Amino acid sequence: MIRVRSDLMRAISAIFMRLNLTGAVVRDLHLSKDLRFATIEIASIDPVFDNQEMLGIINRKIGMIVKLLKTMVSLKYFPKIRFVEDSHHARIQEIESLLKAVKEKDLKAGIVYEEDENSEEE
Repeated sequence: MIRVRSDLMRAISAIFMRLNLTGAVVRDLHLSKDLRFATIEIASIDPVFDNQEMLGIINRKIGMIVKLLKTMVSLKYFPKIRFVEDSHHARIQEIESLLKAVKEKDLKAGIVYEEDENSEEE
């Protein structure tokens, strides 16, 4: 299963390069235990497209992607491919915004953090 996962990830990255989807990055690939389903987490590093837009572009080309995958990775039974948005990036942004809000609230209350005092001295 590990070999199949790494082969699929490598092939998908090569296909993205071939189809000029260089702004798309494969963050993770989850295979079902019976290897019937593959869920691929995609993130966009392209400044023009966000994750949802990049996912839409990829899903419009999914037929071509699967056809190329089948020629690059030889498996007895090929898994059903599904692309999803990378949830880690959105969660990180949510946590950062919450931390920023707490810090601003504390600054208004007059609470200064030790790291803030060090950065002001430099």
